[in-house]
Amino acid sequence: MNHQFRTTNDGFGLKLASTVTSTGNNIFSANNDDQQIYPVNGPREVRVLAIVFPQYHQDPLNDKLWGEGFTDWNSVKTAPAKNRLGYGVPRPLSWEEGGLGYYDYTSFPVRKRQAQLARKHGIDGFVFHHYWFHDPAIGGASLKGPLEALLKDGEPNIPFLFNWCAMKWTYTWTAKTISNDTGHVVQKQFFPEFDKRNNPTPEGLKQLREHYNWLSQFFHLDNYIKVHGKPVFMMYQKKVAVANVLRQFNKFAKEDGFPGLYFMVGLTRPQEHLQSYVDVEEYKKSITRKRVIEIYDSTVMYPNPSEWNENRTLQVPQQCKNGNLTRVDEVAGIMTSFDNTPRRGVEDARIWSPAKPEVTIQRFGKSLQAALTYEYCCFPQDKDDKEDRFIIINAMNEWAEAMALEPSDVYQYQFLEQVGKSKQQASIKCASFHAKA
Repeated sequence: MNHQFRTTNDGFGLKLASTVTSTGNNIFSANNDDQQIYPVNGPREVRVLAIVFPQYHQDPLNDKLWGEGFTDWNSVKTAPAKNRLGYGVPRPLSWEEGGLGYYDYTSFPVRKRQAQLARKHGIDGFVFHHYWFHDPAIGGASLKGPLEALLKDGEPNIPFLFNWCAMKWTYTWTAKTISNDTGHVVQKQFFPEFDKRNNPTPEGLKQLREHYNWLSQFFHLDNYIKVHGKPVFMMYQKKVAVANVLRQFNKFAKEDGFPGLYFMVGLTRPQEHLQSYVDVEEYKKSITRKRVIEIYDSTVMYPNPSEWNENRTLQVPQQCKNGNLTRVDEVAGIMTSFDNTPRRGVEDARIWSPAKPEVTIQRFGKSLQAALTYEYCCFPQDKDDKEDRFIIINAMNEWAEAMALEPSDVYQYQFLEQVGKSKQQASIKCASFHAKA
């Protein structure tokens, strides 16, 4: 299979604009789809990635669990216009208005426009959710249609990596949750068998090889994101059972011509390196706590709605201005918004962003700008390229939870536009820091 179509203009699939243009009436146009609205002057090695949910297409597992043809669009379409607090439940902007509409994600034009929108607004890559349950009753990857289409036609044409969501599925996608909120498991996550010496059994090795071989065809693409030649493979959350699987994948990768794999894992704790500590000693204590776990190269402060981040924004540490910082191997995670009314129903919904659209956008922008400023400005002594510096946004298209950078009737293009604005503002702030220094 020839993968040469993945070669991009500058290594990241972007062409930088030389001037700032107005976005007051941001109707998508194919004529300028590769021109970024906001020029970016910060270090290019800091990559802003958006999580992508590849579920919007007919899939055998969805057919089995939820009914033929089910996707989250079913839940979004039947959700009320407003949540219980009176704020709008976002719907996708139509294709004619420059959005993507209620799309089938296997569609080539949809995937192409999605990547164009992302590139235009300064998103450097995607993090695709990856599902592989190691369930003999299913076999192979689930929700794979758009990803396997990417192998054939190259869209979405943007750098990307996989995030393995190795977890059970519960009955919460159709607003029919169990009354005690424990959820009813409809699909279990299994893992290949290993013996007492942590070696895979013959059957386990067969399953592992099948899984890795599927991943490998993506790893070898020019635009699969790599750190020092190692394909980046992320785990949604830390699981003990996964450690042996990843070690075996690492062996396979070396046999496959790579120096290994670069592993990241999602955690839900606060992002202590992006808080403004006044006490220098307290800051030093926060960064000396163990960050990287077992075989993982770095951790991701996974952007989920939590009590610690509700109604708060990330901040540039006070010590950034005086250079008294130590870099931490953590990837910042940024929430857009969150309202799972379509999945949970009006009364049971979790509404993490109970505010007017402009307030939600402002909060998103402040957190993203803080994370970018931290990466751009706080470590002027770092001269080497940092291939492992990422910021992850949740999400590009998690519509049933109102986490969508894609254009909507509630937010229009504002989330996308804020990405470019935050990059520009962080660059300006960085220059200000250095001038004062």
